[in-house]
Amino acid sequence: MSNTIKFSSFSSVTASSNRQSRLKWKQQRAVVRASTNKNDDDDASKNGEEEDNNQATTTRATRTTTQRQPPLFDAQILQLKSNIYALAATTSRGAEASADEKEKMQKKISELNRLNPTPMPARSELINGRWELVYTDTYAFRASPFFWQLGKALNENANLFYDAHAHQTSLFGGGVGRVIQDIDTNDMTLTSDCIVKASVGIPFVGFAPIFSGFGSVISKANIIGGGGEEANDKLYCVMESTTIRQDDTEVIPALNFLNNTVVPVGEVFENIVGGGTPPPTVEMKISYLDEETRVSSLEDGSILLFKRVVA
Repeated sequence: MSNTIKFSSFSSVTASSNRQSRLKWKQQRAVVRASTNKNDDDDASKNGEEEDNNQATTTRATRTTTQRQPPLFDAQILQLKSNIYALAATTSRGAEASADEKEKMQKKISELNRLNPTPMPARSELINGRWELVYTDTYAFRASPFFWQLGKALNENANLFYDAHAHQTSLFGGGVGRVIQDIDTNDMTLTSDCIVKASVGIPFVGFAPIFSGFGSVISKANIIGGGGEEANDKLYCVMESTTIRQDDTEVIPALNFLNNTVVPVGEVFENIVGGGTPPPTVEMKISYLDEETRVSSLEDGSILLFKRVVA
């Protein structure tokens, strides 16, 4: 049964402001989508006329052609993505990448970004869906908006906290497993699901843990949009809640009461800071987007490379 930690709600002014921002962002997306559809209809009409003319003048050689080579632009993207995925796989999602390999990946991703086929990616329908993290040049758990917000609050102490958290989760064979981002711009939410293996042992006594288990940390953020052109390639978010799901319930039965516990992170932040201060708005930039691949970056420039999860 789910246990919910209750705190005081956001101030009405903050909630109203967020709702207005999200509504404005939805309206902007609707205008862009309507404009795009009109252009597509016009292009389709023109293409239809050109196709009729081409069919009338098609030569015998083109009639017998059964296969067409992909445009050079598409071929470049396919080859580049293939190389990027291969390097990501051989470096364990970037965790075991050497300095040279990180530099090589940085160059390849920068080149891919220049070939981005999707204008205004943050407003595109392609951004919706489930995405799995396949490479990052920082810690994998930083794909969660919880750590975006925490890092912004800690400022210059953020990296110290990230290092400490990574060390703690890696003890006795622990670590971060599969990382998923689920984006829904209709419901205006971004949800991350990080599988974490935690182990407990006694340092200096032995290398084997006393016990270990795994679970998921699910962080949900509200997309509040943004004004102007900067919202074309960025998602602006405010944390809502974090849910702890104990997947390996047989290992530590005494802790099963934590399963599905929901922590209203936004409200916790407001109570800790005091004065009705809302949680900070965080952002994720999208520099490349197609049907299969998304390249994003955090405010400090850290790279997050995702591949769409196909059901």
